[in-house]
Amino acid sequence: MRFIPSAMSWRQRLAGLAGRVFVNTVAAVVAGVAILFLLLSPHYQGSASTPDTTIGTAQ
Repeated sequence: MRFIPSAMSWRQRLAGLAGRVFVNTVAAVVAGVAILFLLLSPHYQGSASTPDTTIGTAQ
């Protein structure tokens, strides 16, 4: 059940606002990190390793 904003005390309104700001901040940070990974992923090319090159051929 959602309360009518005018019936809420200032503490409840402040807590609701703080909660929304916190959630929005966390969402923005997560989105920023995801975008950063997407932008950097084409530039980072891992070594194209095959099993023959990673495992040394000791004879």
